[in-house]
Amino acid sequence: MMKFAYKRPDGGVCILSAAPKGKIEQVLGTMSDADYEAHILKGIPSDATDIVRLPDDWKDTPAQFCRIVDGKVVTD
Repeated sequence: MMKFAYKRPDGGVCILSAAPKGKIEQVLGTMSDADYEAHILKGIPSDATDIVRLPDDWKDTPAQFCRIVDGKVVTD
């Protein structure tokens, strides 16, 4: 499952957690990894900046978070 962090125009950070590729393929049909990523990126607003793909082992917990440092999304 892919996850992306991005910076909103107001300076905040959002995380987009995608549905698993297999679930999307049940609806849209077989897709390559590149097609899957392109489909997921459509869910990020057009005014978002500093889009970062999070590591595959990323967990949405207080121990791991995203923040803005020098205008860039940084993951901890």
